[in-house]
Amino acid sequence: MPTLVERFSDRTTHREPADVRAVSARSKIFQQRIVVRVAAGTGHGAGVGGAGCASPGAETRAPMSFIGAWSLGLYDARGQQAGERLMRRQLILGLLIGIGSVVTVASNQPAADAPKVVDVEKINDSLYVLRGQGGGGNTAVLIMANGVAVVDAKNPGWGQPILAKIKELTAKPVTVLINTHTHGDHVSGNVAFPASVDFVAHENAKLSMEQMPIFKDSNGAGLPKRTFKDKMTIGKGADQIDLYYFGRGHTNGDTFVSFPAHRIVHTGDIFAGKAVPLIDTNNGGSMLQISDTLRKAHAGIPNATTIINGHTPAQTTWADLKEFADFNADLVAWMRAGLKAGKTPEQLAAEWKLPEKYKGYSPTVGSMMGGLAGRIQGLQKEIQ
Repeated sequence: MPTLVERFSDRTTHREPADVRAVSARSKIFQQRIVVRVAAGTGHGAGVGGAGCASPGAETRAPMSFIGAWSLGLYDARGQQAGERLMRRQLILGLLIGIGSVVTVASNQPAADAPKVVDVEKINDSLYVLRGQGGGGNTAVLIMANGVAVVDAKNPGWGQPILAKIKELTAKPVTVLINTHTHGDHVSGNVAFPASVDFVAHENAKLSMEQMPIFKDSNGAGLPKRTFKDKMTIGKGADQIDLYYFGRGHTNGDTFVSFPAHRIVHTGDIFAGKAVPLIDTNNGGSMLQISDTLRKAHAGIPNATTIINGHTPAQTTWADLKEFADFNADLVAWMRAGLKAGKTPEQLAAEWKLPEKYKGYSPTVGSMMGGLAGRIQGLQKEIQ
């Protein structure tokens, strides 16, 4: 089926070409309809058995039926011929609209087999960010004295393009691959990396990754070889990388990856971008605890100034992390007050508006994992 992938940084959606099916049936009341089907499913973990994040398929029907016309007195037995002419005109118009919609969607989207183009942003002579349309999460590359460290490996099929791009930057081999969390748009490319690579992740992330079909199908290739509980340090001096775990948030295995010599931290999707966070409760995520986790990270990682976020097209600042923690604390306080007042998650989701103090954040919430109502339901279960 065609898929729909949401990126959390800017809430834009990308649809593969949709299909339009015209179904015509002539009977006594001459009912015609066009069905435009857009099947929605996300690649954020669920596509490879990660977080179970897929949105349900959606089917939009545009009926052009004489049942409605009949009720308005526009069609009866005495006007059958006129009705048939009207019906044909409506059917043709509907077909043109439907075809136009498909052409518009298709023209705006890359083909399913389009080349996987990796875009490079150079932060300095040894640190880079790799992005790519449809690739998933942001990838960091640190060129060290004796090898290359990579943070996150994007969606399925992106491992080789990442490795090829790294070869354009340096002749040094990839020696370390760190995953910030379990989701498929950050870990699926692991399977393309050589077995000699030291794969590292939080202990909870490894447990979740072991359940993913992409790793089962690859006989465990790309799974973490080393894990940590609270903190791990890899390398030293200019090559030092510090890994931190401060608690539950997006999942129960979110790693903050710090490059202290560069004063830069890769946050993965616990701070994917300035928007309502995606909370994967199936993998231990917590709406209740995410603000505290973010505050602990802000206070506990020294000398950082810049953040490589999970999905943003540009870096954010260390002060933005503190603001994001406050945003989530305010959001949870609002949710709790609404629930205490007897409102349902659905009612609260319909009422929510972005507070003016957080201007610049996304004012909308995507449908993944139940949308905003799903976040509120998750919180409701945590506080019961």
